[in-house]
Amino acid sequence: MRLRASGPRLATGACHCTGCRRMTGGPYSLGAIYASDAVDMEVGETVPIGADHNAGHQGCARCSSWVLTRPPGLGDIVVVRSSLFEDADRFTPFVESFVSEKLPFVEPVAPHRFEHFPDPDEFPRLIGAYAEWEHAVR
Repeated sequence: MRLRASGPRLATGACHCTGCRRMTGGPYSLGAIYASDAVDMEVGETVPIGADHNAGHQGCARCSSWVLTRPPGLGDIVVVRSSLFEDADRFTPFVESFVSEKLPFVEPVAPHRFEHFPDPDEFPRLIGAYAEWEHAVR
């Protein structure tokens, strides 16, 4: 499987919820948000995965590894697991969600942290703030 993301990232994040931890097998999941038309599956295809197929999680059809999420109710965006990119070190989380469920040894690093998932009304503000933040740190 191979995918390509083009165009600007809208934001980056980490999720500490129990479901994401179970799907990644790690202490949190990492993601990069793009407009849906900016992500192209070059090789392979995805299928619904996870306990709740309505959550929009997609995995590799061959190995079931979590690849991306198309969150319902958040418009035309896709969250790609940023740890899949060769330059994964460039995807520092800007937003952290479900810090209320984080493991006690994990220290949040993102400038924006939410006890649960941010309200969808917060996304335009966060996307605008991310563009400024990314420009400042690059």
